[in-house]
Amino acid sequence: MTNIILVSLFGVIFIITLLIIAIKIPEPTPFQIFIFRTILALAAAGIAAILPGFLEISGKILEITIRAGGAIAVFVLVYKFNPPKLLHTKIDKEDHQTKELNDLTINFTTINVYNFLDGLPESKDSKIKKLFNDGHNYFVKEQYALAIEKFKRILGHEKDPSGISAANIQIGHCYYNQKSYLKAAEYFGAGLHLAKQACDSEGIAASYGNIALTYLQRTSSDISVRSHNICKAVELLLKTLKYFSIDEYPVDYAMTQNNLGTAYTDLPSATSDERAENVRKAIKCYQAALEIYKKDEYSQGYCFAAANLGMILIEINDKRGCYFLKEAYSLCEYLPDQGKGLEEIIQENCHSD
Repeated sequence: MTNIILVSLFGVIFIITLLIIAIKIPEPTPFQIFIFRTILALAAAGIAAILPGFLEISGKILEITIRAGGAIAVFVLVYKFNPPKLLHTKIDKEDHQTKELNDLTINFTTINVYNFLDGLPESKDSKIKKLFNDGHNYFVKEQYALAIEKFKRILGHEKDPSGISAANIQIGHCYYNQKSYLKAAEYFGAGLHLAKQACDSEGIAASYGNIALTYLQRTSSDISVRSHNICKAVELLLKTLKYFSIDEYPVDYAMTQNNLGTAYTDLPSATSDERAENVRKAIKCYQAALEIYKKDEYSQGYCFAAANLGMILIEINDKRGCYFLKEAYSLCEYLPDQGKGLEEIIQENCHSD
């Protein structure tokens, strides 16, 4: 009798604990989900131990034949049954058309990273100047390991926090281009810390923007993880805009609006209403970018933003999209990898224009 009471008490305590954790951590990582499900299954089995009646289940799980009864049966049932997954499956079926539109959307932007040099190319210290120029030359040649080695050596010579911040950002760019996004975020984060220490608003903005892009580039088959990453990107890009104002930094402002539009476009949507809201926000961002990116003055930026705006308008059957897609295609030299795809989309959607 004492054992049953203890087991039941264990179950009640852990279920209450999991309820609190569920509120505090609404989007757990896959590892956290595994731990939570295991504890919940144990807790449910503990409570089942004092309930009257008997439950028996049998079947195959992961190709292993399972036959269990009583508390063990409850443990297996709770661990195996995943209502949130079923809910997402239902939502996916109900919004199949929305998902197709999400998959159709193509972002033609290269997602511009934010550069911050803080005078390193013109440094009065000849050693720092040479290290930077050597590192930059390696970077241009896509010899990123050698570039990283040169930029890291700057960290041992530069004394000014803004200069050290700039060197960290250069290292972050190298890792970013190698698709080592976590490593890139580490150096962008170091750049942010030093820029804040130096009260350098441009360095702070560049760091926020670059960290945002590392989140934006992190792909995941887990929809909750992907959603978390893009939400973080949106949060950081909005912080970037607080520093890159349209009056003081118009080009950086436009670039950030284009990147933010990409984030809203890529943000996973559970329902058609959520998708519609994300589309509305993306359109607003791309339009803001095009207020600065004029075709003759900033051709590349205009091309990217026009292509993105055109795609998102086509998604909602707005024929204005054809105009922007054709404008982007007129500058297809800036889209060496996506030009053919853009041409096909225009042919399929703008044949009557």
